[in-house]
Amino acid sequence: MLIIREETPQDKNVIFDINKKAFNNDEEARLVDTLRDDGSIILSAVLELNEKLVAHIAYSDVQLEKAPKSLKAVQLAPLAVLPEYQKMGYGGKLITRSLDVLKERGYVLVFLLGHPEYYPRFGFERSSLHDIRWGHEYPDEAFMVKSLTDSAFEGASGIMTMAAAFNMFL
Repeated sequence: MLIIREETPQDKNVIFDINKKAFNNDEEARLVDTLRDDGSIILSAVLELNEKLVAHIAYSDVQLEKAPKSLKAVQLAPLAVLPEYQKMGYGGKLITRSLDVLKERGYVLVFLLGHPEYYPRFGFERSSLHDIRWGHEYPDEAFMVKSLTDSAFEGASGIMTMAAAFNMFL
């Protein structure tokens, strides 16, 4: 049976292992722990298959240089699927369900730095099309955004700043 749910405190070590195995290092795993410890995680969800956790996704708070105070935006990072379960659609199921949860909670923009051939199938597009950039060097096609409402981009532009925990990658 497949279940998508928010993480619980008991999932912490398994989530660390999922991220470590998916990325073949512990950087993203340590990132998730740091985001969790500093209170930056907005949503952390897992995909459970036959009582085994096989995938994890996290979203953290971001700030936009120019945006209405009421604008709620997050960044997707990381998305991790155990290697033996990759390319089976589990990451996509986790993305789709978690975006629905974010929309239900009033979030309107979701940013990510990721593979430009994968994320557009979920409605992500280059952020530069909306005059939104990340304050670091990156391939333009890799910094993407998805709007969860029709009016999400009204008054939103400029530099996107992510949680301080991401500085470990800069």
